[in-house]
Amino acid sequence: GTQMPITSEQQNEILDVCNGFFNGAPGQTFLNDFIAAIEGGATIEQLAAAFEASSVFNETILGGQNTTAAKVANLMKTYGLTPGNTDPASADAIAEAFFTAQLDAGVSYADVVLQAVAYLEGQVPDEFLPTQILYMNKAAVAAAYSADQSSEDISVLQGLYEGLTGDALLTPEEIEAIVNP
Repeated sequence: GTQMPITSEQQNEILDVCNGFFNGAPGQTFLNDFIAAIEGGATIEQLAAAFEASSVFNETILGGQNTTAAKVANLMKTYGLTPGNTDPASADAIAEAFFTAQLDAGVSYADVVLQAVAYLEGQVPDEFLPTQILYMNKAAVAAAYSADQSSEDISVLQGLYEGLTGDALLTPEEIEAIVNP
């Protein structure tokens, strides 16, 4: 079959889904592998399913704990949310209840990530604005880093996000300082 080069939207979706699993940038080497899979005919859903089956996700990220609690904890950390918030109107409580209900209902982690991505790409209520800004900042850092840098060390790839907040969108200068310190 003919390989279609991916669009920038598809590349961003790969970065967003990668973040949902690994809370880190893929880097150029891994990103190129993921792009090749999509260009070869894989769907973003298939790529997400492959992430879910990966040993990096199951062993390194979840620590071998294939439980709803471990998966919810990773989602909360990834999206900058705090588990156990007793205010039911908070983004923390709303997201934690949603993630837990979905996973308990048998929805795959991959599908929950795809739902979170779709939600954060849209118009969100005020309580989720910091979550959306953090999500956008992580995506911007991942894109900038993965354009020309690589690592196979998950701590390096996750470390790019250290100190990022949902307070304000990063400027191009701030992004540059993170990826080329």
